[in-house]
Amino acid sequence: MILAVAATKLEMEPFLQLVEREKTACLSLVTGVGPVETAVRLALFLAECDGKINLVLNFGVAGAYVGEPGHPEYLDICLAEEEIFGDFGFCSGNGIEYFKRAEFGKPRYSLDRQWLKRAKQILDNNRINAWSGSFITVNCASATLRRGNMLQQTWKGLCENMEGAAVARVCREFNISCLEIRAISNYVEDRDPSTWQLAEACEKAAHATYLIIKNT
Repeated sequence: MILAVAATKLEMEPFLQLVEREKTACLSLVTGVGPVETAVRLALFLAECDGKINLVLNFGVAGAYVGEPGHPEYLDICLAEEEIFGDFGFCSGNGIEYFKRAEFGKPRYSLDRQWLKRAKQILDNNRINAWSGSFITVNCASATLRRGNMLQQTWKGLCENMEGAAVARVCREFNISCLEIRAISNYVEDRDPSTWQLAEACEKAAHATYLIIKNT
């Protein structure tokens, strides 16, 4: 069974409408925003499922990094090859010094390659071009171009979000495959919500997620 996971009702609702209309079998979970709520609620849900879940499909919106030429545009679909805890360390005016000691945990998690390959093929078959690369999870969303550039250059990231690495970490603990798909709602630049395309990105992410589940 596939579990579709999103942080907010705004992201989940377009997906649920598609599932209900097409009578598609799928479980869903709204975790709340941020890595802590996500980890707690997902872990509790998976513990109660008792091995019935074979894939967690995390979806929603993301902000695209614009620090280098060639980056995702508004409403583009992105698939995660890996998830990174991008701001877990010591923060200074010039950047972030990352924890290196093993007891602090790993900063990055690879996602399931076979599911990633399958998702790309499904999207290609439906004429949806998707970016793939590193996603960066942050506790505090970047509100300046300078911070976004720093994170992008450090990790070579495509986009940032606030939940993905937590989902990947929990899935590793439960030995469950993880796939993540996001649509670009905004650029990571000096904050200007008037330019965001949040509702449209929610629709795009939901549609792509539904196609993957429908064709799996």
